[in-house]
Amino acid sequence: MTGSIGAREATVEAHHQVESLAQLEAFFARIGKIDAHAKWGKEIEPYVVSGT
Repeated sequence: MTGSIGAREATVEAHHQVESLAQLEAFFARIGKIDAHAKWGKEIEPYVVSGT
C-alpha cells in the first residue's frame, strides 16, 4: 500500500523523445497490431477513466 499527501495518486506521467512525427506515427501503427497490447488494454480498461 502506498499513499501521499497533496498529489494525485492515479497520475502516470511518461516522457519520450522521438526523432520525428513519422517515427511516432510508425510506432502507433505497429503497437495497434500487437495482440498482447490489445489484451493488456482490455484488462486495464475497468481501472481507467475513459478520456483521461
